[in-house]
Amino acid sequence: MQTWIWVILVVAVIAVLLGLAMVGVRSRRRAPFETRMFPANYVEPYARRIEEIERMFVDQPRGAVAAAKLLVDDMLTRQGYPVRMSPEERVRDLRHFGKERAGRYRTASALKDDATTEHMRRALQHYLGLAGDMLSDARKEYKDVPAAEDASQGREIAG
Repeated sequence: MQTWIWVILVVAVIAVLLGLAMVGVRSRRRAPFETRMFPANYVEPYARRIEEIERMFVDQPRGAVAAAKLLVDDMLTRQGYPVRMSPEERVRDLRHFGKERAGRYRTASALKDDATTEHMRRALQHYLGLAGDMLSDARKEYKDVPAAEDASQGREIAG
């Protein structure tokens, strides 16, 4: 009879440990940080920067893609996302708040060193689309900011 008590006790302890492990896994899936909207006075300068980057693409496609990545990373940092060194970490952070945005960042950051102009154009579209989404969110948050046409919304980038 004592053997059965020990078996039940061991099974119960294992069940409790498995339950605690599951809770730990679930808590790691939540974003370990909180986001906020970047300040309203950044909205129009960001919109102008998007337009500058689009124009830059004609003469300096690789530089335009790098500038777009820097812009998106700056916008994300101002929103409370942690500073990240790798695109994989940034994608993981973005996934907490939207799979589509994480996918855009993943696709854009997958650009290879030997990329064609067309690949660079697509990467730029993903980065600037992500920036445009964040601008749209900010304009909804700050309703008094004029809604000038977002450079990244609905226009193709020359290539």
